[in-house]
Amino acid sequence: MKTCLRGFLAISEQLLLEEVVKILNLYLGTMTDVINQYKGTINEFIADGIFVIFGTPISRKDDFQRAITCVIAMQLAMQQVNKLSSANEFANPRNGNWNEYRRGCAGKC
Repeated sequence: MKTCLRGFLAISEQLLLEEVVKILNLYLGTMTDVINQYKGTINEFIADGIFVIFGTPISRKDDFQRAITCVIAMQLAMQQVNKLSSANEFANPRNGNWNEYRRGCAGKC
């Protein structure tokens, strides 16, 4: 599964470096906690993206279910990320959708 913040590159170009780092720390930290809760393996962080694998290095019978449940939990966790980012005025008023993320599935999915 790959997740990232939609429109983040365009918005980050308009922000101070310190603000970009705060947003990334908030988002990546929150998503890492959720991924770990569902026993996903973070393969790599790519800027604002996270590449997550389920079923390796340990394969479990419920890998697919945990992956789907993790995606749902990540979507729910975005509510908290959104709340904190709005409180800190991170979102761009012109384009407030930086917090929507894309997800995909590769391999056994």
